[in-house]
This record gives sequence, C-alpha cells and structure tokens, in this order.
Amino acid sequence: MAETKVSEGWRIVIPKSIREKLGIEKGDKMKITMKGRDIVLRPKGAERNPIDKMYGSVKVAAEESPKKEARKWLEKEPEGS
Repeated sequence: MAETKVSEGWRIVIPKSIREKLGIEKGDKMKITMKGRDIVLRPKGAERNPIDKMYGSVKVAAEESPKKEARKWLEKEPEGS
C-alpha cells in the first residue's frame, strides 16, 4: 500500500507506480467517491473491470465462435456409446 500526504490546498500526489499502472497522465480527470470511511479515486471513464476493455478486441471467425463450438461439442455422441 502506497502512502501520501495532504499538502497545501488539500492536494495529494498519486504515487508514480500507481499512475504508471493505471495510465494516469497530467490533466486527466478523476472521479472521487467515498466508500464507508475510505476515499476512492478512479480515472474518469475507466471501466470497473479491466477485462471489459478487452471484450471484442480479438476477432473470431464465425465458424470459430465459442457458442457454435460448444453446441458442436454438446451434439457429439458420447465416446463408447
């Protein structure tokens, strides 16, 4: 867990390691909320689940569709029948 302090003007510095991991740059807007007694900062526009960003990023041919492949697998006769 990183630590920072509140400076003049009620400002805080987000540690470099966290800025780099989240891709936060100077001038980016942040959302700030409270969760219980915790302060939560989130880059504006960031998905809650980083996997959501990846959805649709890999193109799959229709014949390779996971749903179609699953249906084919379900339609197969069990081995040894």
